[in-house]
Amino acid sequence: MERGTAHQMIFDPIHPYTKRLMGSIIVPEEGMKEHKLAAIPGAPPNLKHVPEGCRFAERCTFTTNACRQGKIGNRHVGERVYRCLFDEDTLKGWYANEQR
Repeated sequence: MERGTAHQMIFDPIHPYTKRLMGSIIVPEEGMKEHKLAAIPGAPPNLKHVPEGCRFAERCTFTTNACRQGKIGNRHVGERVYRCLFDEDTLKGWYANEQR
């Protein structure tokens, strides 16, 4: 899914599942009282029968047919690593549009 520092994972996630996961947690920070929690659709993948493609495709709002096929490679952004077909700029553009 994604690997980075705790600060990166909490405040600037790249992978869509990490983004949703962090959005589903209550944050006690000042100014976050009005923050709306995000729901994550679906159920976690069955690790006894790992699906082909992205393991989180059934829980992602950006999934395409390509996400459900083959092996998804790692992407590197500095010291961070995430596994997704989409590059960081594409994902962050989608996130920005969601918040409007």
